[in-house]
Amino acid sequence: MTTAMRSAHGADVARLELLEARLLLAATGTLSDDGGQLTIAGTAEAESIVLTLDSRQNRFTLSQGQAEQQVFSVETVRALQVNLGAGDDQFEFKTLGTLRQALNVNVDGGAGNDTVRIRWADDGSIARARLTAVVTGGAGDDAIG
Repeated sequence: MTTAMRSAHGADVARLELLEARLLLAATGTLSDDGGQLTIAGTAEAESIVLTLDSRQNRFTLSQGQAEQQVFSVETVRALQVNLGAGDDQFEFKTLGTLRQALNVNVDGGAGNDTVRIRWADDGSIARARLTAVVTGGAGDDAIG
């Protein structure tokens, strides 16, 4: 945004205002037409993606870095498909609160040196009983935990 000011000598002077930092979020989440499967698609670039299931707020939140990107209702998602793509990616899936429904999670790391983490809330034993996770590392030196 620019604004014009008049100087003491009567001439117009342009003043520039700095904008906040902007971040292009490359990974995207798409909910299937029947509302059952949430698919997260990475790119060929290195990305840091976090998907948080917060049952207290009744939502999934897809984030990259410090930026919240997309929000999905817990009731609409029964399965997750994560395709990280190429690049040295980091993906974390974490639960907050009680996992109230069964959930199938499938993560495909793709090419690159990827790190995939699944973190449980305090009700870890309940979440483990209701969550089925399959993680495929793909080409590269991957860490899964």
